[in-house]
Amino acid sequence: MRLVAAPLLICLLPAGPALGSDLDAPFPTANRSPLLLPVGLPDASSAEVLPAGAVAWRTTLEIANTSLYEPSLCNDGCSLALDGETTRLALGARRGFGDGWEASITVPLLRHDGGFLDPAIEGWHDVFSLPNGDRDGYPQDQLIYRYRPDAGGVAITDTVSGVGDIQLGVARRLGERFALRGQLELPSGDANDLTGSGGTDLALGLHFSSNGNGADNRGAQRLYAHLSGGVVLREDGDLLPSVQERWVGFASATVGWRASERWHLKVQVDSHSAAWDSPREALGDPSAQLVIGASVLLGRAWVLDLAFSEDIVVERSPDIVFQAGLRWRMP
Repeated sequence: MRLVAAPLLICLLPAGPALGSDLDAPFPTANRSPLLLPVGLPDASSAEVLPAGAVAWRTTLEIANTSLYEPSLCNDGCSLALDGETTRLALGARRGFGDGWEASITVPLLRHDGGFLDPAIEGWHDVFSLPNGDRDGYPQDQLIYRYRPDAGGVAITDTVSGVGDIQLGVARRLGERFALRGQLELPSGDANDLTGSGGTDLALGLHFSSNGNGADNRGAQRLYAHLSGGVVLREDGDLLPSVQERWVGFASATVGWRASERWHLKVQVDSHSAAWDSPREALGDPSAQLVIGASVLLGRAWVLDLAFSEDIVVERSPDIVFQAGLRWRMP
């Protein structure tokens, strides 16, 4: 299934008055490395819980480019090769139920292929005299996602696409600036195609927002921050079960600046502990990625997010991820 239908899906979202308070939300992203994408890490989120009857919709398109080759370390071949692009289109909805409760659902559509960004990325590196790393020794725009641990393994060299693991969420407001969020990730994807893990993952996180949950607290602060942290409990799944870490910790921090009534600029850092028991640093060590972007209110109908992320802990996440999203909220 190709993701060329993304513009049509965006157009199907309802029209209506967006609330300016949505401008301060963190960018909904996490580590999009092809072997980390199915792990069940929650997207970054604020402590805001929707009031009773309120509904929020979002669609987020991300394109992640990765180029990483590590030779064998093990006697029986523990090699890692991640070279390609992953496109993720997420359709999400939230609804407030009153008394501080909220429910949500996110349906991701995934595609792994050779992509088209390699020439542009290598040209950018050449202009600013930046190293290309493993890119110089391999063809542009090819797809190789391969990892062989001591037992089992995964290998993808042909384009694949499909529905990823669906995420069901619930949130409970804790006072004015805190919220507890839980997420259940269902095995609707396919571990053989790296669109899912083949297991059910449960995440629980505590979230803080400096601008609080109430509408009266929003719009006045020039600077604001969101902080969150939690754990993911992973069920034994079909994706590399012999090297799976049962517990994965995650954290996120966002600092935003209200440049104007319509423009918010944000810097965000997302991180997590190792998801795999692997001698490869790209899989067996903690990860952190830096996200930089802006959110803009389009008239009274939509909030547009534009951002990109870099692997500040090198080779633990994609070299670069481009994100574009639209959000709408009612009342």
